[in-house]
Amino acid sequence: KPRVWFEPGRALSAHAARGASLRLDRRTRMMYDARHVFINGEAYRAAGRDATLLRQLADRRSLAPAAVKGFSASARALVSDWCEAGWLHVD
Repeated sequence: KPRVWFEPGRALSAHAARGASLRLDRRTRMMYDARHVFINGEAYRAAGRDATLLRQLADRRSLAPAAVKGFSASARALVSDWCEAGWLHVD
């Protein structure tokens, strides 16, 4: 929506990924289909374990630390970008 904006957040560092949980910002909208994950109007291709974890995040609006550890390096980098954009929060 044109009137929605996000405050920049902190990145998901490699250290934080070992013991951090993630939660979607209350304004974030996240959906998926068989091949893609959609977040705040952007689309990303997702497959395998990363797709499963991103779908869980979309459905539950949060991920426990054990699940966050399961991301591949490329998915972790993408999620970190989303954290920096304020779309996700590291807890």
